[in-house]
Amino acid sequence: MICVENALLQDIIFGLLNYTCSTGITLTVVFLAVPSAPLNVISSVNETSVSLEWSEPRDLGGRGDVVYNVVCKKCLHDGGSCARCDDNVEVSPRRLGLAERQAAVRNLQAHTHYSFEIQAVNGVSPKSPSTPQYATVNITTNQA
Repeated sequence: MICVENALLQDIIFGLLNYTCSTGITLTVVFLAVPSAPLNVISSVNETSVSLEWSEPRDLGGRGDVVYNVVCKKCLHDGGSCARCDDNVEVSPRRLGLAERQAAVRNLQAHTHYSFEIQAVNGVSPKSPSTPQYATVNITTNQA
């Protein structure tokens, strides 16, 4: 099976590859992909914190190594643009590589609009030219 070295790694990762070796043997590599977006995101706001929960994606990309990232964005009150949250916003247990499908976000500002992206990623994601698939939930915090 040395002839696999002649195939492009990108072809192996991102598509169905049928490659015929000089010996006449045809190799078929099964397509593996990035996961689809998480489903059913639920948020629960408690003053300046929020609990987030979600269901696994419909499509895991043919892999069993799906983890989740929580991206926090603080938004302008007029419904305009959003920017990444400050470092003082705490996501527990962590922002990246969550095996569990829940997170708690603390130290948000009172009376502020936030948008949270819940990304699903797997071992193919870092090699993919596309951004991770995600679900979005928008919240407004209460008074502290």
